[in-house]
Amino acid sequence: MRSARNSHSEGPRVAQLAKMLASRSGAAFGRGFDSRLSWLGFFRGFPQPTEIDWFHLSASSWRMPPGSLVEANSIAQALARWFETALGCEFLITRRRIKMPAETLKDIPDWLNKRFLETALRSGECDRNITVTSMEFARATANGDNYLSIMYRANLKIVRENNRRSGEEEISLVIKCTPLEVNVRKIATELGIFERETQVFIVVLPEMFRLLDEASPGSFQPFGAKCVYHELLPETCVIVLEDLKKQGFTMAQRHAGLDLEHSLLVIRTLARFHAASVALHQRDPGYVKPFDQRAGADNEEQRNSLDDLFSCVLKNLADEVEEMPDFKDLYPEKLRKLANNIRNKIYDVSERKDDEFNVLTHGDIWVNNVMFQYDESTKKLKDLRFVDFQLSHWTSPAIDLHYFLFTSPNLDLWDKHDFFIEEYHKTLGDTLKLFDLEHLHPSLEELHRQLEDRSFYIIFSTVVILPIILTDPDQPMKLNEILEQSTKQHMEEDGCKTEMSTIRWLDKIFLESILRTKEDDNSLTVITSEVKCATASGDNYMSELYRAHLEVRSQKRTEKKNVSLIIKCTPSRPSIGKLISKLGVFEREEQMYRVVLPDMLLLLNKASLQNYQPFSAECLYSIITPTSCVVILEDLKHQGFTMAERISGLNLIQSLFVIRTLARFHAASVAVYQKNPHYFSIFKNRVGSDTEELREVWMDDYFKGVLKSLADEVEAWFENGENYPQRLRHLADNIKGKLYDVTKREEEEFNVLTHGDMWVNNIMFRHSGTTDDIQDIRFVDFQLPHWTSPALDLLYFLYTSPAEDLLDQHHILVEAYHSALGQTLEELGLAHLQPTLRDLQEQMEKRMLYAMFAAVAVMPVVLCNPNRAMDMDQVFKNDVQEGIARSKLHSSEAYKAMMKKILPIFDAKNLL
Repeated sequence: MRSARNSHSEGPRVAQLAKMLASRSGAAFGRGFDSRLSWLGFFRGFPQPTEIDWFHLSASSWRMPPGSLVEANSIAQALARWFETALGCEFLITRRRIKMPAETLKDIPDWLNKRFLETALRSGECDRNITVTSMEFARATANGDNYLSIMYRANLKIVRENNRRSGEEEISLVIKCTPLEVNVRKIATELGIFERETQVFIVVLPEMFRLLDEASPGSFQPFGAKCVYHELLPETCVIVLEDLKKQGFTMAQRHAGLDLEHSLLVIRTLARFHAASVALHQRDPGYVKPFDQRAGADNEEQRNSLDDLFSCVLKNLADEVEEMPDFKDLYPEKLRKLANNIRNKIYDVSERKDDEFNVLTHGDIWVNNVMFQYDESTKKLKDLRFVDFQLSHWTSPAIDLHYFLFTSPNLDLWDKHDFFIEEYHKTLGDTLKLFDLEHLHPSLEELHRQLEDRSFYIIFSTVVILPIILTDPDQPMKLNEILEQSTKQHMEEDGCKTEMSTIRWLDKIFLESILRTKEDDNSLTVITSEVKCATASGDNYMSELYRAHLEVRSQKRTEKKNVSLIIKCTPSRPSIGKLISKLGVFEREEQMYRVVLPDMLLLLNKASLQNYQPFSAECLYSIITPTSCVVILEDLKHQGFTMAERISGLNLIQSLFVIRTLARFHAASVAVYQKNPHYFSIFKNRVGSDTEELREVWMDDYFKGVLKSLADEVEAWFENGENYPQRLRHLADNIKGKLYDVTKREEEEFNVLTHGDMWVNNIMFRHSGTTDDIQDIRFVDFQLPHWTSPALDLLYFLYTSPAEDLLDQHHILVEAYHSALGQTLEELGLAHLQPTLRDLQEQMEKRMLYAMFAAVAVMPVVLCNPNRAMDMDQVFKNDVQEGIARSKLHSSEAYKAMMKKILPIFDAKNLL
């Protein structure tokens, strides 16, 4: 191979270094080796054979316990063949074996369950009727086959509820997710590899295949598996793929390497992959924009993370070389110098040159990232698929060619690299011609020049990657321990200390990726970030909110910019977090922010000459899994919105503004429902009513508990002998099922999408001056929407949020609501659906028990002292009623004053 032959010319000394690097490549990754590796080298130009003596690989290399076996001669012979060609020397290898530690099989994670798989299948097949009836899990890869992710295989049986006659179907999926080990997870997160791979599976591969099929219909197969579903969370990233194994695809034996037939198929398919990526880039460069830089090149922090790994490999190698008499004066310092600069060299050599021919590289094209399919009858090689697109990069094809040729073909093919390059070049040209892009085809000489310019990548492939490939699958390298040691060593050397952020995943890298997507600007960089809690104690119970203040800059503008975001996520407290997960409130909120609210605003502004403002903050990002949910919103406070004082309550002007906006919200929801009723399937049932278990905890037990807690407090409130305590306890004992009944939708009535949690803290005001000079409002917290009677939102708001002196003016607010509802429905062309004021009042009368729920269960939370906010986790930790009793929920003076006026109202309406 010309690119190799002309790469080095330093003679015997370089040959000795190369031979030593090859022999020590395993030592850099393993530790505690308790056997020896022997090399006999015969160099052309030497007056007599030179022998590298037996040496013992020190246990201090990695301080790992001895374990499994690796055929060291496979590494040695492979490298020797290359160095023979590149440096003009010959090696004879004496076979020995190296020991390395084992890895324990990890358990299936809790989130990988029926609910997750149904979500994935329903999303991937656009069929909400899929139900998983049976599931079996196993690891999808052997130890040592994958380091930057964990892969599971799920064998499922499913039924489709709308087609049960067809019976059960069998489906097999591969689930690829973030590594569990802390240090490996950190590397994977900083590299952004799951974001890259998702982009490849969801966008790039389908488009490349479409272009090929357009150019030559039916001639080509996909390059990779179909992606069924994906989730990119801060701490858990998941990609769900079709199982290629079920289609007859298998991996080759990585230790043996690929033969000529398999290697040629890979080379030719790789050429088509590269050519198709060029065609895609010509159609729209935006498709490959996310791959402009090599993974880890985005900022200095990420580059340093990789530097820890590469540096440790060579530094430990240098320590070993110092024990070798023939080399101790020649190479240790050179190795350490190389170790300190290897990251820069790798990035420099893999960096794109825009005046060269560039492609979308696979980035990790070795034998284990290729699966082969064989003819069932003849057993002949038929097809292949590439897997693992985590390191794709828009750069020279030489990167993929070096990587593959020096890691994957078997030893007998190491003298055929020129042949492989010529086959690659020919197939590349043929495929580019299909796209009418033959003018972009580089000459063979130009391709060889690129290979020569990037020959250092061969060292990276053979010294860093190849030893990992050839480790024993039963006792693979423990990358996490290596990273842990390298990080510790790096910190000790630099004297650095790490300070944890408010929550680990809420860091600069995560926030940067969100802003880049929103702004469509990959050059955007977060300079500084500060994350704090966004709410005071008692302001929020069903989620945790953080405010991120960021300073950012971009190549698109000269000035820096301040950005503020709100991050809403699942409560970290275990008991309430588990309940919130069961209730599915984040799924509802995501549907609201992503689908319903934008459509509501769109329909309003289409129908009206007015310029209606949004009902809510803009959602920048959301992701929902069974164990972790995140919603990221623009910060309304940054736009001048503020919350009202919840304990004082809203005055008449504020209340009227809310009521009229709520009416427009309800009317717009009716318009969206008329157009797209399927949007609302998730809102058909009230939160907490889906199962008997949830109704018992979320409705019955909680309502019963707050009624009894209030009864205990009320005994000391009234001096004239009202028997409210006894009547409250009697109601508590007979409350089962009543809250569920009163919130159920009646199809013959006028229904809307209710907010579901319409109280003072879920409303933000923007004023132009005084409190009464309101410019605009936004609703927040859409976790409890329900398609049902508007009476529920009205009663909830009226009995939690207006000030005490408005209790006798509810009729004014209801009339204002009805008027605004009618005006908005008329604008939307739906005036015929408006209920009469009497109909609305009757709906409210029928549901007055919900007013009691609001006053007894929600208002005490509204009026509690912030320093004595109820701990919801303690309430739901064990017995709900006991938890409420301990919380002293109804003991505040503000609540007492309000309820002394409200209880007689409820008594008059025969609720007690």
